[in-house]
Amino acid sequence: MRIYTTETESGNAAVLYQETQKGHIEEFLHEKSDFIYYILECSGVWIVEDRAFEVRAGDVFPPIG
Repeated sequence: MRIYTTETESGNAAVLYQETQKGHIEEFLHEKSDFIYYILECSGVWIVEDRAFEVRAGDVFPPIG
């Protein structure tokens, strides 16, 4: 993971790049930030609060609107 902004540059937002291996599973709880992901390539399933979302290249997750 590479973070491209710092708290000094933007106290409310950050831009980061993350690569994930095929089959990777990760659980985390983060109560201080909201996350919006833009899927660059491939596809997969994200499970959030027991709901499954299929994502693929070009998608923004979670869906906005």
